[in-house]
Amino acid sequence: MLLSNGIYDHSCKIRNSGFPGRPVILGSANKGAGRHALLTYRNDNANVLEIIGASHIVIRDLDFARTRRFVDAIRIKQGSGILVENCRFSAIAGISIAVGSGDSSDITIRGNTFEHLAATAVYIGCRQGDCRTDNIVVEGNLIRGVHPPDEQVGYGIQLKLNAWGRVRGNRVYDTKGPGIMVYGTKDLVHDTVVEANLVQGSLKDGGIVIGGGPALVRNNITLENRIAGIVAQDYKQRDLQRQVRIVHNTVLDNRQSGIRVENWRAGRGNVLANNAILPHLKTPALDPADPEGEVDGNVVCTRADECFRSPWWSPYELRPREDGPLYGAAGAGEESWRPVFDFFGTRRPAGGRSVGAIQGGDCGARPCALKPE
Repeated sequence: MLLSNGIYDHSCKIRNSGFPGRPVILGSANKGAGRHALLTYRNDNANVLEIIGASHIVIRDLDFARTRRFVDAIRIKQGSGILVENCRFSAIAGISIAVGSGDSSDITIRGNTFEHLAATAVYIGCRQGDCRTDNIVVEGNLIRGVHPPDEQVGYGIQLKLNAWGRVRGNRVYDTKGPGIMVYGTKDLVHDTVVEANLVQGSLKDGGIVIGGGPALVRNNITLENRIAGIVAQDYKQRDLQRQVRIVHNTVLDNRQSGIRVENWRAGRGNVLANNAILPHLKTPALDPADPEGEVDGNVVCTRADECFRSPWWSPYELRPREDGPLYGAAGAGEESWRPVFDFFGTRRPAGGRSVGAIQGGDCGARPCALKPE
């Protein structure tokens, strides 16, 4: 169903499934700036759009705006094979996209814009981990401004316990809580990959927070977050800090420390390697300074301009200086966590890879200078 331009102010429930190659499509008949159909709902006894036990659904090119508190824009109560793409969310007082209430799988949230929110943008899974949410992809989204009431945290992207997938290529700015947080899985089978994200300005927490593994956190850039750029947190003392690999990230000017880890013990498969860290003034690069696990190849920059080409103000140019300590410092190796590509999608050479998220040289189709929004 393609909706013409206009405002649709009723809640909607989707219960019917499509088929592989023939999904149910809900979208806008017209595309482009200012031409999406607008879905809103001013009551508080339902969500704007609910998907209940359905599969093979595409939600595309829709705008969602101005809900009341606790009213979600899209809630997937149970489903599989669902794509939410190129939608815009503004002034949502509930969760913008929530997946939970039952087992779900193969959900993709891609290329959406979230702005001026009063609750978490993307919430995946069940609160206590009592459902499974498998093979989730959250990629290429812009999240700008998550400011909930005092008693709420306000995340950018949140994957709860026993939810796993890939969080890649997102830009997350100005959240109250973590820009990205994943909680891990109890079975330790499936990696959650957090890769090539730019996270800036968490007001009260870390930029990327890993509550448990298995998790591969690489090629990310984190700037100016309150606690640390990346935090491996022993959330609720669940003892899930296992197989957490924090590698090849660029971490700049975070307020309490560069990278913080909790409850890391030898023999757990945890790795902290080849990260480029510029600490905030008089704060530690690593907290603790010598954590257990495999710790190797991290470079602490004492001055921004000794490591990066133009790090002082936006737009930032965070490619490593060829005459600085990052370039060629990572060496070669056969470890499975080593990235083939860098933050920009540029292939890293077989040997002499740079420390940090950016290899240097070519930036592919994207500008080399990063301009946080």
